[in-house]
Amino acid sequence: MIYKASFDTTTKVLSTVIVAAILVIVGSFWGNIAQSVGAGVPLSTFFGKILLTLLLLSIIIFVFLYSINYYRIENNTLFIHRRLNTVAVTFAEIKTVRAVADADMGLVFRTFGVGGLFGYLGKFSSSKLGSLTYYATQNKNRVFIELHNGKKLLITPDDMGMVEKLRSNN
Repeated sequence: MIYKASFDTTTKVLSTVIVAAILVIVGSFWGNIAQSVGAGVPLSTFFGKILLTLLLLSIIIFVFLYSINYYRIENNTLFIHRRLNTVAVTFAEIKTVRAVADADMGLVFRTFGVGGLFGYLGKFSSSKLGSLTYYATQNKNRVFIELHNGKKLLITPDDMGMVEKLRSNN
């Protein structure tokens, strides 16, 4: 069964603003290139513009490719579909599954991840749940999954019926 993973308003707004800002910045680099060539601007300036353009565009592309597309449960496995690849977690690996509210999270800090650009992805730390890997698209419908190996995941399906489906097969 497929479970949608819709972006929340914060993700939609942040993604739009960040992508637009990066495109404006990149556009401003290259908008006056004809004037720069005639003005004798050094080659190192163009090299710097190329590197910064590649870096900024790479960030957008990288985060988009690793953002969550949807979740799927099939053959006793939870599949977390990202645009570039899929993460698979077998039911045998799952120790606990539960819905979590804001109060259950405590203070949350991003340790190595993305918080808003095309979702909430990567490593986060919660004062109440510990270290987590987020595969989320919104700040609601949080599903906490603890694996037998100690890893902790957080996903955010649109349909919270997924919690019972994961529990019933676990």
